[in-house]
Amino acid sequence: MARVTNRDCIQKIPNRFDLIILTSQRARQIIGGASLTIDRNDDKPTVLALREVAAGTVTADQLRESLLYSLRKHHGHLEETEEELESLLASDGDFFQEEAGSSDLEDEDFSDNIGFENDDIAENDSSIIIGDGE
Repeated sequence: MARVTNRDCIQKIPNRFDLIILTSQRARQIIGGASLTIDRNDDKPTVLALREVAAGTVTADQLRESLLYSLRKHHGHLEETEEELESLLASDGDFFQEEAGSSDLEDEDFSDNIGFENDDIAENDSSIIIGDGE
């Protein structure tokens, strides 16, 4: 295929907007080092992506899946996340309240933790300016 035209690609991906988004995703993959499904012929990645779509060597579903995967923030397994969510929803739903009894922190005295860690700083140090300095 010497030249690729819109007509060649629209037959494979009927929506022009989908075509642009999906072939640009494929071009990014090619730039990133993905293996080609056609001969390079000194074409740029965008032309290669369009040629692959026109030849039918990559499908719209494959490109959609890779696009969605690349847009995820967390690339963990979706099934595991769904299972965790279902187990949380199946529990009693009281996620934020503590169990009956006192907290370990209620009985602890934190008054000895208040103070300066550096002995060089005094309470009335005149080098510390509070406010606008006037």
